Parts: sequence; structure tokens; C-alpha cells
Amino acid sequence: MESDQGGSRSSSPEAIYGPARVILIERCSAMQVGRDNQQSSVYRITLPRAAFRSSQALAETLLSRDSPWSRDTFSHDAQPHLRDVAGRGYRSSFSDIIEDPCGDTLIIVRDSRSVQIGDRNVQHNEFRIRVSDTAVHADSVGMTRERQRWISRLREDPGDRTAARRLAEDLERAARTELMADLTGQVRELVAKPGISRWSGKFRGQVGRQIGGPGNRARVQIRVDRESKFDTRALERHLREIAARLPRPLTRGPRLQQSGRDVTRVGDVGHRSSRPGRGFR
Repeated sequence: MESDQGGSRSSSPEAIYGPARVILIERCSAMQVGRDNQQSSVYRITLPRAAFRSSQALAETLLSRDSPWSRDTFSHDAQPHLRDVAGRGYRSSFSDIIEDPCGDTLIIVRDSRSVQIGDRNVQHNEFRIRVSDTAVHADSVGMTRERQRWISRLREDPGDRTAARRLAEDLERAARTELMADLTGQVRELVAKPGISRWSGKFRGQVGRQIGGPGNRARVQIRVDRESKFDTRALERHLREIAARLPRPLTRGPRLQQSGRDVTRVGDVGHRSSRPGRGFR
């Protein structure tokens, strides 16, 4: 019989075995753990409303005759995040044990949704990323034939609402195109690498990820909601207001008869007319 000296107690000769590793998944969405899994995820970007940050300065640039025309360049303050996506929907908590190449792994899931554990699973996901209202700034603008047309009409008639609207819509299309391209690039960087090769650790606030491998395959698509609203009313208003303060261009007018002589307006300088009684032979 073994003695118990110094307060120590005899130990059992049998070894105690448990999971080799532990994975904690917390506040996550659309996760896969295992090997040979397939995952397809679509991220839809929705922009509730966008507007030009300084529509008055943009209108002054467009109507100025001394504008340094360059090319269209826009900046914005939109920042898409995945944390809101991970926090939506029904949440559940559970635990499971999976066999991995290095032994058994205990997987603990807390307050998460759409978590698949095992091998050869298939998962299809669709996420909606809602970006808050966005302010767009025109860093520089370029001149096109179409823009020149509407600018000329506004200089001639500041009350031309059609010209103001068409010019604002043209700038809106250019700004929207650049904004959507940049948002797509930002989201692509966030979701570019869904695979996680390690079999242990803590994962919090993750979306559309695959833990484990080998043989996992993931496909990611990013789509932009082009029905988002872009408010151009302020730009249209400032275009008309600034155009009304510009000096009016000289226009050609009819000839006036005065004291038997031909009198022409300033706009008719260089116009020749034949006097009565003198014709071409």
C-alpha cells in the first residue's frame, strides 16, 4: 500500500484522455468546421441614401469659366462592416466533438447561427450589408460634350430646370459608379479569404468562414444594390442660383431702322446687309 505523505494522495494508474484541441465560435454567422466542405456566399451592398457633401462648391466649379478641368475623382465616407451581418437572425448555442488529423477537437458554439460541423457539408449564404447614409465629395471633375451642353444652357437661362437636372444627374451617375466600385473593393478585402487552416482557437464576430480543411472550397460573390437613392436636389438648386448671378451672354438681335439708316446691335457686328436700291449685277 502506497503511503500518503505530505498530504498527497495516491493517483490512479489510468490516464485521463480528452479532446486534443478546442474551438470556440462566438457571435458568428455561417461557419463551417471540418473537411471537404463547400460554401457559397453572396454579399449584397445596400446604400440607403447618398448626397454630395458640398453641392454649392461643386455647382460653382461647374459654372466657372476658369475651372481647372481634369477628370472625375470622388471620395466618400462610407464604411461597410461585417459585424452587423454577424449579429442578425436566430442565435443558438451548442457543443460537439469532431475528429481532425491531430485528434479529437471540442467545438463550442455560443450565440451563433448557421454553424455546420462535420465533413462534406454544403452551405449557401446570402448577406445584406447596409451602409449608412453617405456623403460624396467631388475632388475633381472633367468636362464632357454633354456637360458642356447643359452648362451653356444654364448660362443662357438660369431658369432652365431641365438643364440643371440633367447636369446634376450626369455628375450623380459618375459619382455613383465610383462609389459602388470602391464599396465593392472594400467588401472584397473583408471576405477575400474565408478559409482558416488552424484547428483551435477563439473565433468571434466572424461571417462566412471555413475552419479546418483540407479540401474545403468557398465561392464569394459581391453585388451592389443599384436602386440606392442619390439625392441631387441640392446640387440642382445651387446650379440655378449660381447661374442666375452670372453675367448674361450677349445675344444677336434684329436690326433696327433709325433715321433711314441701318443700326445693328452689338451682337450683329460683322453682319453685312445690302442697302435698298443696291443689288448684285
